[in-house]
Amino acid sequence: MASGSTPSTDRDSRALIMDPASTQTSPTIPNPGVKTQYRGAKKDFVASVVDYESEYEKVNSSMQLLWEKVMEQGSYKTNSAYESVAVLLLSWDKDLDDMNIKDEVDSLERVFTTDFNYKVYNKCISKIPNKSAQNQVNHHVADFIYEEDGPNNLLIVYYAGHGKPGSGHGYLELAGYVWLSSLLYPLLIACRKSNPFEIQNTLETAVWNWAEAALQGTMADVLEILDW
Repeated sequence: MASGSTPSTDRDSRALIMDPASTQTSPTIPNPGVKTQYRGAKKDFVASVVDYESEYEKVNSSMQLLWEKVMEQGSYKTNSAYESVAVLLLSWDKDLDDMNIKDEVDSLERVFTTDFNYKVYNKCISKIPNKSAQNQVNHHVADFIYEEDGPNNLLIVYYAGHGKPGSGHGYLELAGYVWLSSLLYPLLIACRKSNPFEIQNTLETAVWNWAEAALQGTMADVLEILDW
């Protein structure tokens, strides 16, 4: 998945760019005494001597024990302080999805609805005449806010698909791909006089920052998860 800059927010919303390879099984606290090395979204710690008497190690050990206790008892499934939690799942329609992520998104929907009892809106961005990808994303986000916003609510927005830096500074674009049949290559080559290997796909994009702007004015807290 292509990487991009994390959208900035002015409220309590948090944008997370997820990479399955970097997901931790338990929380940790950054240790100033340990050298770190960053490789993309993945953090690798350089080996060092562990001082189990240090305040950092004591706090980190307590956090590890608390995490294991919560996971063992399943208390993460209990009711939260929010009156309502709703989830918007955004992904590309199969004709614009070269990553085949439908099963992954559907599985995540089952987790949110069955395990957490959250209300889920599963929306696809499609190739529709006179309805751009940008308009569809704007529409899905706006409708989600209209239906679920509230002062004691939590709105979770999850996107799965390609992402890339936008043309503007700090802009982030959601991207869907349409793979072209090899039968179209001769026609495209005749029109463009291009190498067939340079004509692999067409691209549908939507600037996330434009759709995200609506989330800045919500009464609810907002969690954004951009997974590519």
